Amino acid sequence: SSSFEWDDRADIVEFSLPVNTLGSDRWLILTETERAARRKISDRSDTTLGDEERFTVGSPLMSGQNATLQAELVKRESDRYHVKNSRIEATVKSDIWRPLITSDEVNRWKVGSPNEVMFFPYVSDGDEYKLIDEDTFESEYSNSYKELVEYKTKLLNRKDSRQTYKQRGRAWYCLGRVGTPHNFDHSKIVTDIVVNEPHFCIDTEKYVFSHGYLHGITPHETDLYYLTGLLNTQAIFSYLKPICPPKNNGYMKMEVEQLKAAPVYLPEIREELCTELSRQLDEHEGDYEELAQLMSSQGLNEISSSSKGAKMIASNMLREVSKKIIEEYDSLSENDIEHLESVNEQLSRIIFELDEEEQDALYRI
Repeated sequence: SSSFEWDDRADIVEFSLPVNTLGSDRWLILTETERAARRKISDRSDTTLGDEERFTVGSPLMSGQNATLQAELVKRESDRYHVKNSRIEATVKSDIWRPLITSDEVNRWKVGSPNEVMFFPYVSDGDEYKLIDEDTFESEYSNSYKELVEYKTKLLNRKDSRQTYKQRGRAWYCLGRVGTPHNFDHSKIVTDIVVNEPHFCIDTEKYVFSHGYLHGITPHETDLYYLTGLLNTQAIFSYLKPICPPKNNGYMKMEVEQLKAAPVYLPEIREELCTELSRQLDEHEGDYEELAQLMSSQGLNEISSSSKGAKMIASNMLREVSKKIIEEYDSLSENDIEHLESVNEQLSRIIFELDEEEQDALYRI
């Protein structure tokens, strides 16, 4: 641009890019400090979300025909739902239609109440879902059966790998993909796929969600509050941002492959330490801004007299802060949540042993 002053270097950052880093993977155009901060986050972590022994990650659910098998949840009546879409309307048994969350319900920290349902004719059978047989479907779920059987031909004409369900011998009422009970039948963490900031929230209601819109993370052992808090920090978001495809207006698309690359430090969560740290949080109730400021100036000395290591204290505190945000989400003010998130940012800096320059560099990515 002719208006650009090349001699004014205030906004120009110079850095070298080693040729041996330019492989077939996504090129990371980062300053040396940004690169060092990401490397430290990875080095100080124990594993990644791609560790299948510890986490189930993904969004496998596909109906193959949402116009028929997905519906508005009009009314809840004990064990029944009144459901409606452009093709069906009926009062049905709730155990064969599962509440479906969309991006509208995914808030940072806590998932909202769904307004839609997905037909789900499956029961858990160990580590798999088993399709109920048609006789059971017709006899025990007669309202759903009567509504859906009218569209049997349309449903059999759904395509799976270039063949129709009829050609492949699939049941007319089955779904395209269902995943496993690990995806949906446990408490889990959910996030949007397209994001411009950390957007992880807890779902303890066993909701389902469709492929291509949301991702789910089910930890097999890792504490759910801790992991949600860690994933909602700028450290993890900045680690993922350079490897995610960019979208418009500062957004990025986080596919399963990129999400699985998220580093995870695995702490020991100790009940007695959490109890002590929870009391410290309660003492600052109503003035979390002061706690954030004290943490910034005095670090862990302000929150615990424990002789435990700094990373253990920071991890357990991050767990307690995240638990408070999640469990008191509806009663906390926006300022309260913002200040508590600021505490978590400082705790993540301790966990990953980042200095101030590296922490600042992460915010610039």
